[in-house]
Amino acid sequence: RDRYGYNEWGELTTRRDQQLEWNAQGQLTRVISGNTETHYGYDALGRRIRKATYGRHTGHTARSRTDFVWEGFRLLQENVQQQGWRTYLYDAEQPYT
Repeated sequence: RDRYGYNEWGELTTRRDQQLEWNAQGQLTRVISGNTETHYGYDALGRRIRKATYGRHTGHTARSRTDFVWEGFRLLQENVQQQGWRTYLYDAEQPYT
């Protein structure tokens, strides 16, 4: 049976075997799932700029990291550790190309 828990602001805090944490701006900051912990970072405009996943019992050595680059409020690039850059192009007819 699936179990879900919410905080007083209606944000999901537990889901099955996961624990979720939020900051005062309502942004997801951490997810704990088994032996894995994922942290999310944001800039002053509220855009996600970092996602890093760690082994919980390995001295917090990053397993993976993704950095996000924005142009205004459009995601311009992602830099995925050990995979390189992914660039997004936009045009007026098709927003995601």
